[in-house]
Amino acid sequence: MLHPLALKIQKEFPNLLLNVWYLDDGCIVGDIADVHAVFQLVQAEGPARGLHLNVKKNEIWWPSRVSGGDPFPAEVSNEE
Repeated sequence: MLHPLALKIQKEFPNLLLNVWYLDDGCIVGDIADVHAVFQLVQAEGPARGLHLNVKKNEIWWPSRVSGGDPFPAEVSNEE
């Protein structure tokens, strides 16, 4: 059920540095705009496949993450 979504991510976001999945856990690495777009894609298309993104279990990390310009929900963990 996840494989078609992983393939869609691969096709629509070819510049990602990493797009790997194990069962229902994924690791996406790339430009913030692409990572955020993948986040939104999974939120939008996952439920139809029985996949519900648990925002509180997501972790976002980048060296210069700043408040105010962060497109992710506040519930997404900011690992520094």
